[in-house]
Amino acid sequence: MKKLVKLFLFVLVVLAFISCSTRMPYHEAGLVGNVIEKDYEVLGPVSVSGSNHNVLGIIGWGGIGYNDLLEKAKELYPETDAVINITEDVKSFSVWLFYNSFGMDLSGLAIKYIDNLENHSVNLNVSMVDEQATEF
Repeated sequence: MKKLVKLFLFVLVVLAFISCSTRMPYHEAGLVGNVIEKDYEVLGPVSVSGSNHNVLGIIGWGGIGYNDLLEKAKELYPETDAVINITEDVKSFSVWLFYNSFGMDLSGLAIKYIDNLENHSVNLNVSMVDEQATEF
């Protein structure tokens, strides 16, 4: 009986360590693009709220992310192409290792890209192609 209790406690501790996750922002996380202010038009602010729940780190439900924010932006502004300047506010509630809940509020700016072909320039490195062509 003692071996069974020890095994159960060991499995519980292992599950607790492998089921933990962080929501801390990383320096290099996500997609970072160089969008020049003249390439887009700000349509307006958008925000969504939701929550993520899990029991013992195994059974989880709920959640909210960028796609939910983009869908809400398209409801408010049908011409939305993307959402930028996204902020996340997380509120957590936990009952030891048994139950965890994360309430999340996402907000950002809905934008529409301005597509002017005369503003785009294409730089080709033709010298490398010429060098390869002369080798044959």
